[in-house]
Amino acid sequence: MNRHTKHLYVFGPFRFDPEERLLMRDGNPVSLGPKVLETLLLLVENAGHLVDKDELMKRVWPDAFVEEGNLNKNIFVLRKTLGQWDGSLEYIETVPKRGYRFVAPVNHVSEMEARTQSQPEPLLGAYLIGKKVSHYRVLELLGGGGMGLVYKAEDLKLGRRVALKFLPEDLASDPLALERFEREARAASALNHPNICTIYAIEEHDKQPFIAMELLEGETLRELVSSASSRASRDPTNLLQLDKLLDVAIQVTEGLEAAHRKGIIHRDIKPANIFVTTHGQIKILDFGLAKLQESEISVERIATEHKPNRESELHLTRTGATIGTAGYMSPEQVRGEMLDTRTDLFNFGLVLYEMVAGQRAFTGGTAPLVREAILKHTPASPRELNTEIPAGLDAIINKALEKDRALRYQPAAEMRAHLEKLRPAVRGKIGVGRSVLASVVAFLVIGAALWFTRSHRSTEGRAPGEAASTHCEFKRERRDWRRNFARWQVAGLRRSAGNPCSVD
Repeated sequence: MNRHTKHLYVFGPFRFDPEERLLMRDGNPVSLGPKVLETLLLLVENAGHLVDKDELMKRVWPDAFVEEGNLNKNIFVLRKTLGQWDGSLEYIETVPKRGYRFVAPVNHVSEMEARTQSQPEPLLGAYLIGKKVSHYRVLELLGGGGMGLVYKAEDLKLGRRVALKFLPEDLASDPLALERFEREARAASALNHPNICTIYAIEEHDKQPFIAMELLEGETLRELVSSASSRASRDPTNLLQLDKLLDVAIQVTEGLEAAHRKGIIHRDIKPANIFVTTHGQIKILDFGLAKLQESEISVERIATEHKPNRESELHLTRTGATIGTAGYMSPEQVRGEMLDTRTDLFNFGLVLYEMVAGQRAFTGGTAPLVREAILKHTPASPRELNTEIPAGLDAIINKALEKDRALRYQPAAEMRAHLEKLRPAVRGKIGVGRSVLASVVAFLVIGAALWFTRSHRSTEGRAPGEAASTHCEFKRERRDWRRNFARWQVAGLRRSAGNPCSVD
């Protein structure tokens, strides 16, 4: 059984998460576009070694023929962002007529090690705090990543709190990317559904576009997973029962169903884009923004003065289609094919797989290895990893993860209907209901607590050296607590609800 331990690249004051494509400086997000981050990843993965410019272009734009100027622009943005450190040492060295080399020392460390080493400094992007942007007053920086920085703000016209998301500078200055962003953000703003984060307006500040959207309070599934090991709960009754897991899954499929009816595909469903509010409501994040990542500049680059027409709309849709987060991509995303609604269902199937099996369906040391696994490997059935998973849920996940799109659920409504069929067997048999957020938190933290209890008992009466050894063993085991706890919580369900239900 594979164990998944996240590792980060650390260089100077920066930390780079290769899975989430997130660059941090002293614990704070740095706003860069997805292709700039992909360029950085390839250089950092090969730190100290020459990376040929042709290989860089092939890897960063695998499905579009681009000019060398596109790569040069990415390198310029990276150098501007990284700057210099230790007085004079540069990060990226140019090897004339050949390529580039990342020359700064790079450490490949676990996420836990990186956290203990980080020293927070003043927030990047804090210069907007307290200022008026259009008719919004910026209150605080909430975070950000590859698709921009997000601020909490007050709408001075309507007297409500909103979130403002600014596009990265390198994307905002590209006419084609900006055109696509505005077109798709307008489409996403037409979505009005309780399980989709609402977009209020598309505006501009100092020639940099931003989106005003619904302000949410709570945490993403990704944040809950990341913070689980630091939480403490010793109450074994606070388990996430299947009815609560189904609440999360059904709400997500309802949101996807509403978007798909409008002809909008998310293309980047993952734990970081699924938000659990403090009231237990699920919100899907970044509709339209995820689609922006598909737009790249091909050899038929449209000039700045280009006027939209039917042909250009087709170009904007087809050019450069490798998008998504490596561990949550569909086979058609990896191949750079045209995407449809079934891609979202595959992505969500991967999220469900991770929740019930305790590990990702496809893993690898690098993004290319993960993509290769998605294309060539068949993941173990969730029930093979956890024999207590109900057969019905196992069947739903396996169907969602079919590599052939024709064999998957076709509309999201079909997947939702099958999830609904699992409810009668457990409704009313699992105890007093709790909010979805509380249940998800319990699901994520109880495994760590039980491992801690076992470790603590096992060290009683031991010599100091033996106790220290056991503690180290516990730290290693704790990293894999999700898989173990998934087994425990579903076992509890089986005892409460009887035989697992099946899906017709």
